Amino acid sequence: MKTWRERIVEARERGKFGNEDMKEWMNYRTCLVGEVQARYWGPGYNACRWMDLNGHDGAGFQEGVQRALLRNDFRFLEDRLDAIEDRALQLKREATDA
Repeated sequence: MKTWRERIVEARERGKFGNEDMKEWMNYRTCLVGEVQARYWGPGYNACRWMDLNGHDGAGFQEGVQRALLRNDFRFLEDRLDAIEDRALQLKREATDA
C-alpha cells in the first residue's frame, strides 16, 4: 500500500491526483489521518478519537483535503500531512510523559 507521501510525489510527477487517490482518501483507514494513526497506534485504533483530544478532530485535519485533491494542490496536502504527523507525535509524547 502506498503512503500519502508516495501518492503526493507520484501525483506531482503526473501533474494530478488520480481516482485511486480520491478513493483512498474517502476510506477512513487509508485517509491521511487513518494512515498516521495506523503507524503510531495500530490499525484498530479510532483515528478521530485520538485526533479529538485537546480540541482537535480528524474531520478538522481532513478539512480541505478533497478540494486539494481536486485542485491538485500538492503543497496543501503535504502541509496537512505534516500537521497530522506533528499532532500524532505530540500525543505520543504526552502519553509517554503521563
